Amino acid sequence: MDIDFIERLIELAKKSGIAGLEYEANGETVRITLGDEETTGSAQRVAHVETKVAGHADEPPPPALHRLTSGMAGTFYRSPAPGAEPYVKPGDTIEEGQVLGLIEAMKMLTPIEADRAGRIQSIMVEDGAPVVRGMLLFEIGD
Repeated sequence: MDIDFIERLIELAKKSGIAGLEYEANGETVRITLGDEETTGSAQRVAHVETKVAGHADEPPPPALHRLTSGMAGTFYRSPAPGAEPYVKPGDTIEEGQVLGLIEAMKMLTPIEADRAGRIQSIMVEDGAPVVRGMLLFEIGD
């Protein structure tokens, strides 16, 4: 599924006022869960998106991914300043303790550090997007 389709699903869920939805097609599943002001601390509804692709019996199982989640609510930034290069991109090799992004809360920037070495498989949050505690930020592989 492409990101435009997923974004349309998020907008549909937000407009309808539902708490979330799950969509499955061609072995791919997208689960969207929405939070509101009670869970995020803001008047904005925030979407958490999970995607899953069903594997085929003749394919090897996917490598185990480490999931790095947010330890706080705020605004996620991929780079140290507007227009600057992001800290990391999918495919980058990282070291434990390396800064992967920032979360701004109450006008303070908190670095998001890698809790293990590996390779960035995916970045699950867009630059400038609101995040909540426990929200998936990065998937890190070996």
